[in-house]
Amino acid sequence: MTGKFKSLKQALQSEPFVITAEIPPPVSAGPAELEAKIDLLKGSVHAINITDNAGAVAHMSSLAGSAIVLNRGIDPIFQITCRDRNRLAIQSNLMGASALGIRNVLVMGGDPIKKGNQPDAKAVFDVNAKTVLNIINDMNIKGQTMGGRELATKANFFPGSTAIIHDPVKNWKPTALETKVKAGTKFIQTQFCYDSDVL
Repeated sequence: MTGKFKSLKQALQSEPFVITAEIPPPVSAGPAELEAKIDLLKGSVHAINITDNAGAVAHMSSLAGSAIVLNRGIDPIFQITCRDRNRLAIQSNLMGASALGIRNVLVMGGDPIKKGNQPDAKAVFDVNAKTVLNIINDMNIKGQTMGGRELATKANFFPGSTAIIHDPVKNWKPTALETKVKAGTKFIQTQFCYDSDVL
C-alpha cells in the first residue's frame, strides 16, 4: 500500500480487503522500540491496533502508543479496556484521543487481572463495553459527556468492539453482536475459538 494516508474508515468503505496489525506497546518509557515495530509495518497495513495492557501486564499506555503510530503516518486503533479505568478516566482518555486526532477506538473488557504479573491489582469495571460504546456515541452525535455536559468540540470517533467467533450451537443467535452494533459499533475485531476435538 502506497500513496496518501488513508484512514481505517476510508479503507473499509473503499478497499476490497483491509489489513490491520496489533502491537502491544513496549514496557518502556521511550518511543524507540515501538517506532521500530511501526516502521516494519508501514506500507503493509491500513491501521495498527495498540493494545491496552494486554495480558493484564503494565505497558506503555495505548493512548500514547496510538499517538506515536499516528505520528509515524499510519492510522492507529486506540484500544481501551473497562478493566483499568472508571467512567471519568475513560471519558478523559477519549477526549484526549480526539484532541490528538485519533479516531478509531476499540472497546473491550480486558484480560482478567489474575492472568497478569500483578494479580493483587484491583480491576475497575465501573462500566462495561456497551456503556463505553454509548459514551462514544453521545460524544459523536450529541456532543456530550456521560454526565450530560456539552463538549466544546464534538468527537468524531469510529468505534469498534470485539467478538469471539466459534462454531454456533443449535439455534444460536448473534445477540451480543447485535447489541454492540445497536450501541454504535462500526467494526469488529474477532478472535477465533476452535473446537479442541477438531484440532
